[in-house]
Amino acid sequence: MNTQPQINLFDPALQQCPYDAYKTLRDEAPVYNIPGTQIYVVSRYEHVREVLMDPARFPSTAANELMRASPTDMERGRKVAERFREKGWLPAPALAARDDPNHKQMRAMFNEAFKPSRIKEIDPRVETLAYQLIDEFLPEGKCDWVRQFCIPLPLFISRWAHAARTCGASRAGPMPSSTASR
Repeated sequence: MNTQPQINLFDPALQQCPYDAYKTLRDEAPVYNIPGTQIYVVSRYEHVREVLMDPARFPSTAANELMRASPTDMERGRKVAERFREKGWLPAPALAARDDPNHKQMRAMFNEAFKPSRIKEIDPRVETLAYQLIDEFLPEGKCDWVRQFCIPLPLFISRWAHAARTCGASRAGPMPSSTASR
């Protein structure tokens, strides 16, 4: 009888160093169904290539479920979803989780948005905003890095970029300061 290894890839302790688990999956279960989900982890090159080259058989959008492997992780997923709703954040599928034609449309948009000339254009604004965010917590001598920097920085940039697309870059004005929305 062939039994699959029991690996919880959502376990925070395993995520700290997942390489032994990855080796186990490659050796013992190269196509691994995460228990309790319709999610498969494909760990060998030839299988990964087959999946990537055949989106008709292996669509990125195949499952629309909480990607959690245990009741504890499902509860955590519900809490995260509730936090997103409370904050007014609208989570959307990542580029890798989209299939064509939407994938191609989104990729074209990202390619345009992240051209070197565009990045160079906003670089001084991003640098200024980063310094503003750091200056806000620097006097305290400590910070919650994710809450005080990693979340607000891309949100301010995306809000500015949206205004630039909507109004035209010349009318969008400067990138909002970190204190503008508080």
